[in-house]
Amino acid sequence: MASTPVGTGTGTSSPMKRTVNGISQYEASKKKAVDLREDLADEMIGYWGGAMDPREFLKTQLVVVDEEIPKKFNADFKKVLQDVKLEDDMYQPLIEAIEKANVLTEDFVLRNTSSQSEATTKQRPDISMFRTTSTLEDDPPISQASASPDDDAASQASSELTALSDMSPRPEPLTLDADVDSSSRSTTPSSDSIHSEYSEEKPGVAERDLPSSSEWKWHKLELWVELKLHETADGFTKDYKNTQNKCFDHVKSQLAKETRGQLASYATKQLAHQHRRFIISLLIVGKYARFILFDRGGALVTEHFNYIKKPELLAEFFWRYSRTSDHHRGYDLTAPLATPAEQAALEAAATNFKNDATKRKFADIETALDARFPCYKLAVKGIPSDSKTNLPETRHYIVRTPFRHPESPCGRATRPYVALDLASDQLVFLKDYWRPVDEGRPSEAEVYAELNAANVPHLPNVLLAGDVVDPDVDGVDVLQSTATHVLLEAVQTKKLFKSPGIKQYRHHRIVQTLLYPLKSAKNSRELVKAIYNATECILAAKEADWLHRDVSAANVMLDEDGEGVLNDWDHATKSHAAQTLAYSRTGTWQFMSIELGRNPYKAHDVFDDIESCLWVFLNSAIHFFDSDASYSTLDMFDHSEEGRHAIYGSFTKGGNAKRNYVIDDQDYVKFSSTALHEAVSEAVALVAYYHFTLTGHFREHLSSAQQLLKWDPSQPPVHGTRTPLLQHLAEVLDRDDWPASDTVSDRFPRIRETVLTKDSDRDKAARVGSSIISQSLPLQSLEEVPDKRDCVAAANRLRVRKRSAQEEAGNEESTGGVGKDKRRRTATGRRRPEVGSHGDDQERSHAAESRETQAIRNQAPLPRRSTRSRGNANQNQEST
Repeated sequence: MASTPVGTGTGTSSPMKRTVNGISQYEASKKKAVDLREDLADEMIGYWGGAMDPREFLKTQLVVVDEEIPKKFNADFKKVLQDVKLEDDMYQPLIEAIEKANVLTEDFVLRNTSSQSEATTKQRPDISMFRTTSTLEDDPPISQASASPDDDAASQASSELTALSDMSPRPEPLTLDADVDSSSRSTTPSSDSIHSEYSEEKPGVAERDLPSSSEWKWHKLELWVELKLHETADGFTKDYKNTQNKCFDHVKSQLAKETRGQLASYATKQLAHQHRRFIISLLIVGKYARFILFDRGGALVTEHFNYIKKPELLAEFFWRYSRTSDHHRGYDLTAPLATPAEQAALEAAATNFKNDATKRKFADIETALDARFPCYKLAVKGIPSDSKTNLPETRHYIVRTPFRHPESPCGRATRPYVALDLASDQLVFLKDYWRPVDEGRPSEAEVYAELNAANVPHLPNVLLAGDVVDPDVDGVDVLQSTATHVLLEAVQTKKLFKSPGIKQYRHHRIVQTLLYPLKSAKNSRELVKAIYNATECILAAKEADWLHRDVSAANVMLDEDGEGVLNDWDHATKSHAAQTLAYSRTGTWQFMSIELGRNPYKAHDVFDDIESCLWVFLNSAIHFFDSDASYSTLDMFDHSEEGRHAIYGSFTKGGNAKRNYVIDDQDYVKFSSTALHEAVSEAVALVAYYHFTLTGHFREHLSSAQQLLKWDPSQPPVHGTRTPLLQHLAEVLDRDDWPASDTVSDRFPRIRETVLTKDSDRDKAARVGSSIISQSLPLQSLEEVPDKRDCVAAANRLRVRKRSAQEEAGNEESTGGVGKDKRRRTATGRRRPEVGSHGDDQERSHAAESRETQAIRNQAPLPRRSTRSRGNANQNQEST
């Protein structure tokens, strides 16, 4: 079936890119920070802009209005590299040289933070700048009622800077924190990669014996400096003449990649924990330095300069930074700190809600009570839903900690909050994010207006929404937008490196009545009802010519009455709108449809949105209801394969593990609740039947397969009729055997990846080990880089499997096919597994082997791989 693209009419769309932010929330495992840095380095390919003249950067980005710039700076940085053997030896001499140059005002201080770490990840920049006095970042008083007694951070004194002011280099504290990556401190000058940012884990050390350390947080950071001793660790090219067909980060060494990943990880943390339009940072590699500006559109990097020979550039950087305004340092002036009274009001409202027995409970309310973070007052300008004049107005909301922090430096950077509406004194939901504006896409506020006008059901109740406006110095409202694309345009007279990923984003905020996550469902029937309502919403939106394009477990939600709501339409677009193809597109990887995963260029259609509902259904059921699932079951959601492009980096493929699951009905998860099991297994069977038609098994039944998911597009829908999928969900909702309360705590919380590797190999093989790889559609304009070692290894593995499978086939024929499955079939002719029988490893292993045998008979290529490993996309072709 040829898919209809968005705006092209050719069946193709922007390539899929698997981002850290798009996978992290629902990934089964927590990766080590060093692995996340590698992912961020790949993700940022094409998002580094440059190279800008450092003098021009100073003049345009660090504007000083009321003070004359000194004609000469008394700065000397020779001692930074004098007698240096380790990278650590550079830190204090650099700080002392800046202090001696007397370029910082008394409001700013530099500290060696290489031995002090952020609480959760233990990440720490080498050198950090903090403000000693500030109206933006002073710590608000911590409420004793909201502080957790076992939280070390919350029990600290209100001013973290007091602890920082006494910092001095000290021995690394050991830690057994499960979220901390371990990297031993080098005793030789040979390593210039990720040097000593993570304390070393040593086996046999009891946690009670670990020394404590002063702690700092990202929301206190003003600016960070990353240092590298060896020039080979520079993440960017120094050849500014040969820019043809190259990105600025076209440096392939592992040290360079590690540096870029490290820079991106720090930018991610600072931007996620602060209300900034952009941040500015400094990279020093040997005797060279670069200035960097990060915003949600990308990163702008300057040419390297020798700060030993040209100390005035580095000195002027610190002189200007400490004297420019908060606005020119990138602060969001629409998000000042809340007053103590406003903070107390938020805490009181959240506490009352938490203790109200009549309210639906959800854990995210605790974010409003998290004393480790300051409270802010966010301004939202738009036309309120209760407006009598239909004129825009500005209202204010008190927020504290978002439900989740963005985990990528660029992109939408969504931060959802429980907020206190100062006008109504009610708790509401507030979403703060950056929306792309250069793809012809309307704002989310405009999308909701059209959907409501078309009477699309099960939408959130939007109270106020609009783009964020920043009052200019002249009192003129200016829309907050990213700057990297503008800065690159300003220096087009020079030859620049390609930055295809950089685009314009605009700051947007939207306020709604409170909604609740699926994990707050009181029973499995509420979960099924939410999926039913979301499917209704998607189909009605399609009739109004809209596609959601990012259905996930985060945006299929519940209202106070337990009705389903499909939230977060910020990815939505018109089905047939003219649209310029973007460099890449993203989404929540775990819930993406099979075909979108298998072909990164496939245009999104309504079938993809409907199928995403299935994956939300199955994933939520596995997490919050009893079944025979294991951690390895979740591999099907995370499975992906990375293809490589010679210039623009990586693109992502996947979906075969999901396809394997829906096609092999012998391996369905078995839920303890009979009603839930019937609801899930039949929904999976319907979607499987649809995919059989796509692969040619039942090509003649394609039209009937379409009817499983949507109305006949050639006929107007009859009021009150349902698609087979909706009909099935409606029937199971009418059952009378639903448990009254069968929701459980998350059975599979995210754990470290190293723990998951100890899971049973046989169980993994049974669940998703044998991915049925079929040939995907051609990947247009992607020039893949072959890895011969991967291809040879894949071919060898395939030969071994074929040989063992053929032997097994002979054994089956000799035994006469003993052990045939006699389970009853569903309406679509697929067998349904028995409910309540948790099969053992031997049975699952046999099922996996039978699946491989049958696939080989059908001449389907079967490269077996761990679903977390990243294979080369060429392996698909080589293995055939």
